[in-house]
Order: sequence, then structure tokens, then C-alpha cells
Amino acid sequence: MRIEWTEGQWEFDFSGLSLPVERPEQIERSLKVVNFVFRLKSETWFIECKDPEGTPLPRRADKIKEMWSAIKNDALLKEHLLPKLYGTFVHLTLTGTLHRGRVRYGVIIGLSDLDAATRLVLIDTVQRVIDRIGPKLRHSRHVPVVEVHNVSSWNAAYPNMSITRHF
Repeated sequence: MRIEWTEGQWEFDFSGLSLPVERPEQIERSLKVVNFVFRLKSETWFIECKDPEGTPLPRRADKIKEMWSAIKNDALLKEHLLPKLYGTFVHLTLTGTLHRGRVRYGVIIGLSDLDAATRLVLIDTVQRVIDRIGPKLRHSRHVPVVEVHNVSSWNAAYPNMSITRHF
């Protein structure tokens, strides 16, 4: 197990990447930042993980219920997804490591029953905010592209960066 590729009970397989995977939250505590950042040739990936199903048993059902509530009332968007996206941009700008190419914002939510329709609503909501307020094109030439997945949809879309749950 590679601890630097682990978030909670999830271990990512980033072994196919040629460049390092960064953990910005270990560097900058004053900003909300995503869990992982890595760069490919033409794009930078921001990965944010939310895993209520990984909560220990006495609180698991409550955490799952809280996540569904946060999804439905936009608290997930307002308190986590947008602040972490923008905090990561600030962090990378301040450290001089902001890449000028395309940015992909992958959000993985540990809810097995998070269906495609709900994921599309989340994507649309986050993407509309980004499209409206930025980051502006003069900074990046590309508007960040948002993806929302559960573990199985992530593994289906990105088998080269699969997630394994460790209990």
C-alpha cells in the first residue's frame, strides 16, 4: 500500500503516471484544497474524495444520510467542492506551480447508490458556477471540467487510476 496515494480507506493506483502526485492539504492548512493534484501532458487533475461509506460502523449510517442531505441542499457544493477547487487554484498560484493547460476536477463520492442522474445534476451545478465566475480564461485558457463519480463509475472510466477499498 502506498500511503501517499491513500485517502481514508481508498487507495488509488497512480502507478501509470510519470509525474508525481501531490497532496496539497499536507502543504497548505489555511486553505481548503483537494486531496490529490497531478499533471499529465496537457492537463492538470484535481481529485477530491468524499467517502461516507468508509466511516466506522457506529456512525456510517449517519454519515451516509448527511452526505445525501448535503448533496440535495447544495451544502456539498458550497462547503466543500467549490471552496476546495478555488483554494487549490490559490495554493498552486501562490507556490508558482499552476499549470497553464486544461484542468479536470474529479470528485469521487463513496455512495454505492449514487446514480448517474444525480451525478449529472452535481456536475451541471458545479460546472455552471465555474463557467460563470471562473477561473477566467486569461489565467488558464481552459475552463475546468468537472466530473462526479462513485467508486464503480470512476473505476470504469479510469481503470488506469483505479480505486481499491481497504477495510
